[in-house]
This record gives sequence, C-alpha cells and structure tokens, in this order.
Amino acid sequence: GMLNAVDFVVRRVMGEKAFSSMVRVLSCTNAGTAAPVGTVTVQPMVHQSDGLGNLTPHGLIYNLPYLRIQAGGNALLCDPVAGDIGLAVFCDRDTSTVRATGQPAGPGSLRRNDWQDGIYVGCVKSAAPTNYIAINNGTIAIVSAGPLTIASPNCTLDAAGNLTVTGTVHP
Repeated sequence: GMLNAVDFVVRRVMGEKAFSSMVRVLSCTNAGTAAPVGTVTVQPMVHQSDGLGNLTPHGLIYNLPYLRIQAGGNALLCDPVAGDIGLAVFCDRDTSTVRATGQPAGPGSLRRNDWQDGIYVGCVKSAAPTNYIAINNGTIAIVSAGPLTIASPNCTLDAAGNLTVTGTVHP
C-alpha cells in the first residue's frame, strides 16, 4: 500500500544521487608536473541497471579534480594515470563556483549529490609499482625503474649519475 509507494519514491530519488563510486581513470591533466592539481576524466565501473535487470554502462564524468598529497608549496607528485581504478566521492552541493574561484562561495545551483561535483580521491586497484618510496618498519627505500635525479641548492644528482654537492663529503 502506501508504505510501498513511499519506499518506491524514496529509492527512486536516492537512486539518482551520487555519493561514491569506483571509477576507471581515462585521462588526467597536469600529471607528473609541478603545475597545480589537474583533473581527471573517469567512468564509473559498476553499470546502471533498470527494473528488469538490464545493464547499461555509465557515461563519462569529465573534469573531476583529483587528490594530491600537498600542503602549501610541498607536494608528492603521484598523479592518476589512465587505467587506474579508484574511488570518487561526490559532494552534497554544487561545487562549481568554489572550484572555479578557489574561494568560499554559495552553491552554483540547486544541484545536490551530482556526478559533476565529484573528487577523485585515489587509486584502489592498479598494477604493482615499479617506482616507489616505501616507509616500513623503521626503514625507508626509494626505488626507481629509471634514472634517479635530485635537485636542491646544495646537492644535485643528474640522470647520468653525476653527483655534485656543496660542502664536504665525509667517508
């Protein structure tokens, strides 16, 4: 009766809202550069289904900002790459004005829990890493499959392996 009708309406409304989703990254802007955080294009991994159980892949979601470990001018650049499978969360209000200005603002529209207001928060399934920093059990390992470079005012290690330091190198 009435309870079933209300339940149907609530489920229908909630089914149109976005909260979080596993997504596949299709492309990423500003990846691996010291530029500001970029955006990703993603596709939700779990298909939509209708009342008869017919499955339809989700469309693409464009221009979602991605999470980077950063504080002020300090950052760990490990940006998403095509093929990564990760988690996107979706804000409860329209974030377009805040994303455009970087300033506190009212919502850009009456949009609520919409796919357009997502943030890609990171990878949950990917290939085994070939470049990494591992901090475990009191040890730190830096592993690079390619050339390792270090650049600072008092020390440089170039891609050819040439080390230059300012100051004394002690045995």
